[in-house]
Amino acid sequence: MEDKKKIMKLKKVIRELEAVKGRHTELVSVYIPKDYDIIKIIQHLEQEQGTASNIKDKNTRKNVIDSLERAIRFLRLYKSTPENGLAIFCGDASESENKTDIKVWSIEPPVPLQIRLYRCDQVFVLDPLKDMMNIKDNYGLIILDNREATIGILSGTSITTLFHLTSGVPGKIKAGGQCLNPETLIQLTDGNIILIKDSSMPCLLKSANLNNKSIEDSAILNKWENKKEVTYKIITKFPRLEIEASKDHIFFTNSFEEKSSSELNIGDHLLMPEKIEVKGSAQILHPEEHKTLTLPKVLNKNTAQILGYFLGDGNYEEDRLTFSERDKSTLVKYQNLIKKAFNANTSLRFRESKNYYQLRVYGRALVRLFRNEFPELKKALDSQIPIKILKSHDEILKLFLKGLFDTEGYATKDELSIGMNNKILIHQLQLSLLRFGIIGSLCTYDNKCNPYSKKTRYTLRITEKQSLKNFQKNINFTFKNKRDKLAKLIKNRTEKNYVRQIITQGSSIRKIIEKAGLNIQHFPKVTNFFRNERQMSKNIFNSSILKEIKNNKQLYSELKNFSNYNLIPVKIKSIEKINKEVPMVDIEVRNRNFIANGLIVHNSQARFARLREGAAHEFYKRIAEVSNKEFYNNPKIRGILIGGPGPTKETFFEGNYLNNEVKKKVLTTQDLSYTEDYGLRELVDKSKDVLAEESITKEKKLMLRFLEMLAKDNSKAAYGKANVKKAIEYGAVEILLISESLDNELIEEYIEAVEKFNSTYEIISIDTNEGVQLKELGGIAAILRYPVN
Repeated sequence: MEDKKKIMKLKKVIRELEAVKGRHTELVSVYIPKDYDIIKIIQHLEQEQGTASNIKDKNTRKNVIDSLERAIRFLRLYKSTPENGLAIFCGDASESENKTDIKVWSIEPPVPLQIRLYRCDQVFVLDPLKDMMNIKDNYGLIILDNREATIGILSGTSITTLFHLTSGVPGKIKAGGQCLNPETLIQLTDGNIILIKDSSMPCLLKSANLNNKSIEDSAILNKWENKKEVTYKIITKFPRLEIEASKDHIFFTNSFEEKSSSELNIGDHLLMPEKIEVKGSAQILHPEEHKTLTLPKVLNKNTAQILGYFLGDGNYEEDRLTFSERDKSTLVKYQNLIKKAFNANTSLRFRESKNYYQLRVYGRALVRLFRNEFPELKKALDSQIPIKILKSHDEILKLFLKGLFDTEGYATKDELSIGMNNKILIHQLQLSLLRFGIIGSLCTYDNKCNPYSKKTRYTLRITEKQSLKNFQKNINFTFKNKRDKLAKLIKNRTEKNYVRQIITQGSSIRKIIEKAGLNIQHFPKVTNFFRNERQMSKNIFNSSILKEIKNNKQLYSELKNFSNYNLIPVKIKSIEKINKEVPMVDIEVRNRNFIANGLIVHNSQARFARLREGAAHEFYKRIAEVSNKEFYNNPKIRGILIGGPGPTKETFFEGNYLNNEVKKKVLTTQDLSYTEDYGLRELVDKSKDVLAEESITKEKKLMLRFLEMLAKDNSKAAYGKANVKKAIEYGAVEILLISESLDNELIEEYIEAVEKFNSTYEIISIDTNEGVQLKELGGIAAILRYPVN
């Protein structure tokens, strides 16, 4: 009601100011927005006085300078700008040219001023005030996204910001904050091993099931690329794996605790798969028809072995494949295999200048088959294991690896190794061997002493006895001397194992044993394991624990699971912090983790999403708390508008955040491009139709109520000037309905009259049928509290 009074007073002042006409550009209008420093306005007007001294016309110059002086004096009465701002109007109000009457009008508007303006013209600038006369109701405004929210009020055309909140919710792009080096290798379900930068949706990759500790398939859901200024290079031992990750990337420890790179410590244990099973499939080839060459249409064992050997010691020429080897017997063996596989013409010769033997295999069609079907076979530093090899059944992969180890692999008294200058290829080899349960360490060596190459040397070392046995059983060497060395290595290797260890901490095993009614004194050799003072290999676990409880079938079965788990711990040897900006990649996986460079790493985005979800939930609660406080039990709030970019606004509105009574006031949700103050204006602009309809709806409801009463119980309805005036005098008017078609002065009289009796009123537009009916009824009507005789 108080706002409506202010509006009517504002109308009176506006009419008075509209009547003032300047003879020249001498009427001064000054608008001062809320919170603006009034001293700065005074200083500005003093400057304008100096400018006005240049006005040529004597009377105009005098009137402008005097008007500015009066305005300055008036403003000096204020210590600060009023709450809603201030509008000042100064000028000669005399209707006679021979007289001067400089007057000052001041208005503290009913709603906050948003503009700062100085104008000297023949008429006063009144549009900002006229806009305020359209005020009928207030509307609550809420705009939000996951980062920030702004809460305000719309009063007519004036928008006031009440609160601005920030969330602390990380943005989606920063989901890529948990990133890996682009060269990181990931194991796909079909057997292919690719760089994470080359991954795409929705391909399947290998992932850990942390419930049963097995390896299963999971889909890539999303991918991000980013740049990071700080990364961590983490290297493990037993086996030696390495990975470079951003400081926020999450890893699993052997207690299944989640730790970021920056939280990891030397001595912590990460997780890796003991074996990766790949089903594989037959790989179709598309050879040319040839009269003499026998070219396979399906990738077979002989071709796979030859490809492995070619990767190690072969190269292309235009019409032939060439293999180089110091050991003649090796080349003879492969010469026979190639003849058998392809029926190709070959030649073998010794090149004295190079001190090695060279095998040439002739046939352009064979060369084209290798180039077209296995494009990954390039120069030594650029080659990778062919995709069709990796996607094949294990029997095909075995023979490929045999061929590669025949040329590049060797066994010593300490280890089985294979070395190359190609790091990605060695990494692929390390992962592909896991298909056979062969666990190797990737080591880097300085190769400066090598007279033939200054490039870094990468070696895959296999030292653990079980892995050596698995290699012997599944792959082995073609040549007896290498086979014998491998057999001797295995024979002399101890059973001591730092690689295949129990993933579960000893204290957890102890609880299970004690729950079954046994005492750890039954296991005197491993008490330090039960105190978490050491890890335990699966061999020792089987011989020192499982063997002792084999008669307790239930306990044996339960503990046997720990030995059968396909995940094993691997100890961190070193952590290097790298302060250098580098590109990084992150992927989101349905199963929330994946295998990267042989390690089980957290699906960063999944954890990140949970953090975002929790932070967003708390943020929505804060927004609702402020909104409920401002809009609940506030009779001035006619409705609420909600907007924002993306789906955040719907999540907020549909969730149980807003008070039910506040929620009922929500008129619309709007898609916006902006937040903050500009977003409030955009929200109002996009909701104009809703606001217009809401205003008309209210007027329609009041008019329909009046017309129904007029039809059913006309004793509580009055219309026409005489009847309404009588009802007002009796204090019987509950709601006065005034047509906007009436004269402004008459409208003001009616309003002043009903306000004496605490009655309400509504000005009805003539844009609706109901509004036209009111105009035809004399432009005035009333809903009564009680009948008037």
